[in-house]
Amino acid sequence: MDDFSKKTFLGSGWGSPPTFVKGANQVIMTKDVANINQNLSVLFKTKRGERALNPNYGSQLNKFIFAAQSGIATKEIESSLKRTIQFYEPRILVDEMAIQLRNEENGIIIISVSYPLRKVNSRHNFVFPFYINEGTYLDTK
Repeated sequence: MDDFSKKTFLGSGWGSPPTFVKGANQVIMTKDVANINQNLSVLFKTKRGERALNPNYGSQLNKFIFAAQSGIATKEIESSLKRTIQFYEPRILVDEMAIQLRNEENGIIIISVSYPLRKVNSRHNFVFPFYINEGTYLDTK
């Protein structure tokens, strides 16, 4: 596959959050693997049902927020995310996914996804830290 076909296949898109070049009337775009990683991040952060015009888009990570952190939960997260990626990010195949329970009292989960690109067979990784940071400064007295 030549470089042009590879770039056409991988595509490009707006950065997230959308950022503009001041004075140039341009949107900053992401391309290739950076675009895929950004799309995965948006996909993981979006709650299923949150987009009015595409209610099935997004992940179900929010349902695991207050679940007990265990081996069963990590398998459920992995299974859910693999199905979501398969449906909403067709440019990649999930090679390996690792779910690490980092900090049980703060509920931090690190999700690592290793993937080859479907048509070019180039391998890449994406790491997504999942936690809630709202309300973290509450006084527990």
